[in-house]
Amino acid sequence: MFGKLRLWPARGAGLLLSTLAACGVDRHGHDHEQELITSVRLELTPPGGSPIGAAFSDPDGDGGMPAKVDPLRLAPATRYALAVRFFDELSEPNVEVTAEIAAEAAEHQLFFLGSALTSTAPIARYGYADRDAQGAPLGLAGTLETLSAGRGELQVVLRHLPPVNGVAAKTAALAEVLARDGLSALPGETDVSVRFELTVR
Repeated sequence: MFGKLRLWPARGAGLLLSTLAACGVDRHGHDHEQELITSVRLELTPPGGSPIGAAFSDPDGDGGMPAKVDPLRLAPATRYALAVRFFDELSEPNVEVTAEIAAEAAEHQLFFLGSALTSTAPIARYGYADRDAQGAPLGLAGTLETLSAGRGELQVVLRHLPPVNGVAAKTAALAEVLARDGLSALPGETDVSVRFELTVR
């Protein structure tokens, strides 16, 4: 199980996370190596086309250097398959930690927000394409459907949702809670929050 994450400020582009799990044994008796995430990558694949990538990267791992954020440019009226991947770029070789998040799917969920999706005239729409063992959305795989030309912000948030007093905090309705009441209304804590500039044209 992941430990509590420490967030680093990422200049001009949200926050990037640090430790996924501290060394040693957690409160459930699970032994973990320390893991870091310094990069969040989006891969969007149009029907019959090649993937388009965009990454948020803090390669020095401590926020000392400005984060690098790729702009995201997509065609209108297209439904892209979206995969979100997480990496530790401080390791040699680089380590992908996406599978560890998937293994803890019952306590994690990605959320997608920002003006590109939530303004009065949104330019895109997101849909989940993966679920945890209880049938609740996860968000490592999904769809991003562009609607019309325009520009906005796409924010990707990974939320840690551990049980509270033995009761699961994650439910299938959390995306609806977010849409209605905002990020602060969700249980748990934000592990990652990154922002991409999305242009549809």
